[in-house]
Amino acid sequence: MYEMRKKKQREMQQKNWWSYALLAAAIFVYTQGCSLIKTNMGYALPVILLSFVMHLRSVGDLSRKIFKLKESKSANIAMLTALTAIAVICYLKDFSVFYILLFNLAAIFIYVITAAIFSKHNKEQ
Repeated sequence: MYEMRKKKQREMQQKNWWSYALLAAAIFVYTQGCSLIKTNMGYALPVILLSFVMHLRSVGDLSRKIFKLKESKSANIAMLTALTAIAVICYLKDFSVFYILLFNLAAIFIYVITAAIFSKHNKEQ
């Protein structure tokens, strides 16, 4: 049963649209979680944590497919740190959904830059 589920999961991940759909869902969930964090933290925190997991999986897959970069733990840490900082700032100051979306895209950009730096650094060694 477990092997069949893993096989089906691998097949879904091989499809081109799966990572894009997962990233779009992660961006939407994170944006909604950050917009709710000030009014209802009980609902917002699990949503933000779920979006962290979705971001890690989808951004890593897409950077490997699009930019031919290896997934990097340092890039994951940099992106999670940026997303956490954005969530804390959203708790302290009220931002519109548009600005949260821009911050989210900036965190993804940070992932790509960090992965590119570490990929180039690993190739030189």
